[in-house]
Amino acid sequence: MMNNKFKGLLALGAVLTLAACSSNDGANTMREVTKNEQDNAPNWVFNPVVDGALASSQCVQWSGQMQIDRAQVIAAARNDLAQQIRTRAAVLDKTYSSKGTEGVQAEVSSTFEQASQQLSSEVLEGSVPQEVTLAQIDGQKQLCALVVMEEPKQLFDNMMNMSGVDADPMSEQAMYETFMLEKTKAELEAMLK
Repeated sequence: MMNNKFKGLLALGAVLTLAACSSNDGANTMREVTKNEQDNAPNWVFNPVVDGALASSQCVQWSGQMQIDRAQVIAAARNDLAQQIRTRAAVLDKTYSSKGTEGVQAEVSSTFEQASQQLSSEVLEGSVPQEVTLAQIDGQKQLCALVVMEEPKQLFDNMMNMSGVDADPMSEQAMYETFMLEKTKAELEAMLK
């Protein structure tokens, strides 16, 4: 009994510690990493998360040419967003294939990945820069951008249609939730290593 209370207190302490760390603006963590007190960047540079959307952030070294640097950093963030979607589609393929019915598994292999590749231009056009800012990172001036795709459900629906997968509404909802999970990208990256 006492052991369970102790474990509960430890878990509560860990949660409170994580909550305190996550309320940070990102500057202290970055300064700890770079060991440069002059460094500053908004939290979204290191943690590009937007509720109900897909997001990516990238930075490029500031050249003093706003038009060129802005176009470059937005293009880099959009390309990363497209890669995230291809990665999430690969996880959907893995998930769907493992749950496929007999004789169908071979046919559905890579259907979501193929659909996501065909939709890449739509992904790039449908994403918008939400934030663009100058930041000091590791002692160098950087231009950083946060690019967001605000309607990922539409992209997912298009991917489902293009894949030809016939799923009941509950399965489709579960697949969409898997597609939107932040851990999905990390899961596949670990699997591919």
